[in-house]
Amino acid sequence: MIYTEGSHITADTEAELHALAKRCGMSRGWYQGEGTRSPGRYWMFGNARKLVMRESPEYITKAEFDDKCKIMISNGKAHTK
Repeated sequence: MIYTEGSHITADTEAELHALAKRCGMSRGWYQGEGTRSPGRYWMFGNARKLVMRESPEYITKAEFDDKCKIMISNGKAHTK
C-alpha cells in the first residue's frame, strides 16, 4: 500500500515505494531514507505529484504519516540499507 500526507509518499515495502516512484518518473535522488533510521520516502512535486495521485495512494494526515513512520521503525521495518 502507498501512503501520502500530501507532500511525501511512503509504502509498506521499499520495493513497492521504488516501483511507484519509477512509474511516476521520480528520480532516485529524491529518495530519503538510505543510511538513516527513518522509513524511506520520496518528496512529491511537479508533474510527479500528479502522477502519484493518479495511482490512488491512501491519503493520511501528517500525524498519521509520522505515526506510521514511528511504527515501522519500532517494528524494524524502516527502509534502510
